[in-house]
Amino acid sequence: MNRVTNSMMNQIFLSDMHSNLERMLKLQRQMSTGKLHQKPSDDPLAVGRELSISTTIFENEQYLKNLDDAMMWLSNTDAALNQITDVMQRIRELAVYAGNGTFNETEYAAVAEEISQLQEELMNTANFSVEG
Repeated sequence: MNRVTNSMMNQIFLSDMHSNLERMLKLQRQMSTGKLHQKPSDDPLAVGRELSISTTIFENEQYLKNLDDAMMWLSNTDAALNQITDVMQRIRELAVYAGNGTFNETEYAAVAEEISQLQEELMNTANFSVEG
C-alpha cells in the first residue's frame, strides 16, 4: 500500500484545477469567437468537414443568387414578349382596318403614323436591357 502525503494531495489538486481551468478557457474562447476550433491542428478532420460545409453553403448561396437572376431575366423577357404581342396585334388590327379600301388620304396617314409609333415601341421593347 502506498502512502498518500499532503504534498501529493496538493499536487493532484493543483493538477486537476489546472486542467479544469484549461477546459474552461477553451470553452470561453469557443463562446467568444463562435468557432469550435481555433486552429486546424485542434481537430484536422472536423476542420476539414467544417470547410467542406462552408464551401457547400457558399455554393448554395451562389446557386440561389443565380436562380434569382434567371427568374428576373425570364420575368422581364416574358413581359417584353407580352408587350410585343400586344403591339403586333394592334398593328395587325390597323392593317386589316386600313385594308378595306374606304379610307381617304388623312386616315391612311393617321394609320401610318400610328404604325410608325408602334414600330418605334417595338424597337424600344426589343432593345430593353436587364442590369446592363
